[in-house]
Amino acid sequence: MDIQSPFTTATFIRPYGQLLTDIIDYPQKVQKLLDIVTDVNIEFLKMQDQIFNYPSPPGRNFPCVGQDLGICIADDAGLIPLSPAMYEDFSLPTIMTVAQHWHGVFLHCCGNYNHQVDNLLKIPNLRSIQMHTGPGEVDSLPAWRKIRGRVSLWSSTNIISLGDEYK
Repeated sequence: MDIQSPFTTATFIRPYGQLLTDIIDYPQKVQKLLDIVTDVNIEFLKMQDQIFNYPSPPGRNFPCVGQDLGICIADDAGLIPLSPAMYEDFSLPTIMTVAQHWHGVFLHCCGNYNHQVDNLLKIPNLRSIQMHTGPGEVDSLPAWRKIRGRVSLWSSTNIISLGDEYK
């Protein structure tokens, strides 16, 4: 139920390294692929809305933000490696399109994406972002300073992010 961003989904269709090369060599074709995947994501989420009576974590609700969040979008393939300019051109527009169809968006990524926070704040209906913080993980303070008072930050410090160090 955890919907991947259209960019991340595109990496399942086109091998990741080739997709990154295609951004440079064939940007219009990448845009077309992302538009198709975005339409499919929206259709899939609408089908979920028709079938499920209650939101279900992680894809349709997160326990930290109460009832009926809207949707969760995971964007591991785009947020971390893309530059802010490339993210703004290729991944952000697709997420913004998906976000316009729901009253709330929760964004998840397993890794350091502090360099993308300014881009994320452009997403309509963004309610929360999640970062895995802790030793060896992400320093969420730079993100918190930018988002404070605008959206919530779920700083996840669990057994996965902390490893055995603080068992």
